[in-house]
Amino acid sequence: MWSYSRKCIAVAMLIVASDSTHGQHALEEPARKPPTLFTDTDGNEHRIPCAKDKRAIVLIFITTECPIANSYHPKLRRLREEFADSQFDFAMVHAESDLGQEAARNHQREFDIDWPIALDPGSRLARQVGAKVTPEAIVLNSTGEVLYRGRIDDRYQEYGRKRPEPTTNDLQIALKAIAEGKPVPVRETKPIGCIIRHRD
Repeated sequence: MWSYSRKCIAVAMLIVASDSTHGQHALEEPARKPPTLFTDTDGNEHRIPCAKDKRAIVLIFITTECPIANSYHPKLRRLREEFADSQFDFAMVHAESDLGQEAARNHQREFDIDWPIALDPGSRLARQVGAKVTPEAIVLNSTGEVLYRGRIDDRYQEYGRKRPEPTTNDLQIALKAIAEGKPVPVRETKPIGCIIRHRD
């Protein structure tokens, strides 16, 4: 099993502020808030925020039962391999707020997931970054700015309706732009998937 035990996941985020005019999101400066610790499927804690030397953190929100999220694991594996040398941190976040580590590890083995996976008790992380569905990608830089949020690609046009192959690979395009130091051409798209149910 791929281990992320000694590498800090850089998320640099705390509270989502939405600009309803431009559809952009920003987060408070991380220095104003204490760091948050999240636990991965190996029981290791990761400090958030950190790693100012990273270009961005790529978060993918998933659940064990969402068929759409599960169908993307092979593509996500290839995507991480493609950008392995681009100074990104990658992490999946289980959006099931009460999911246990053993269930998460079983899911990780079943779908051969080689990303680090964080549990999210009480949906704290999902609430902080405004994740709504699974799968949903949220990319943040080390200052907490949301560089991209939305779908992985446009394969799913709506729930239950999909193309044989995507025509636009939105997350890949965004990561390529970030890796090249360019603005992300489309910073926000609408993800199609399973609604994240927060437990109050």
